[in-house]
Amino acid sequence: MLRRQKRKLTASQTKTKKRTASSQTEKAANL
Repeated sequence: MLRRQKRKLTASQTKTKKRTASSQTEKAANL
C-alpha cells in the first residue's frame, strides 16, 4: 500500500512539475 501511494505521489509530482514548466513557458510566450 505504501509503495503504491509513493509511486502515485511521485507520478503526480512529475505531472505537476511538467505542468509548471509548461505554464512558465506559456507565461514567457504571453509576455
